[in-house]
Amino acid sequence: MMGRKIRAHRPFRLSVVVGGILLSAAVHAGVYRWVDENGVTVYSQVPPPAVETEKKRIDLPPPPGNTQQEPGQNLEQTWRNMRDRQDLTKEQGEADAEHEQRQQAEETNCGIARRTLEQLDNSERRLVKTASGYTREMTDSERKKRLDKAREMEQKFCK
Repeated sequence: MMGRKIRAHRPFRLSVVVGGILLSAAVHAGVYRWVDENGVTVYSQVPPPAVETEKKRIDLPPPPGNTQQEPGQNLEQTWRNMRDRQDLTKEQGEADAEHEQRQQAEETNCGIARRTLEQLDNSERRLVKTASGYTREMTDSERKKRLDKAREMEQKFCK
């Protein structure tokens, strides 16, 4: 019994081959169109009956041809396109985040510049802290320099 081959799948193969031949013949047979005696348009792969009716054979367009690319190449191209879209989305997200950070920094700097201007304009006691942590009165030239710097920052960051 070990030397015998089981051939139970042979009838199945034969039926698949015969079915494929019949199907391909039906596909290549074409489609017929006619209007029956009731005025109904009929489409069929079988020619119309021999009754006097208006008959027209419709030639089907050829099946879509296979391009020069292999199916694996199409899949590879699809994956490449998807990765490119993901990269673009990531780059756009990074650019948006960077823009948001720049905008927040500008708003913060604008606020600092305006508060500095307000303090320098309204304050009668113009005190500054020294590097050692002591406070002293600001000279008029120091005050003018700080006002100029604050106005420059306001023009730059407050749009």
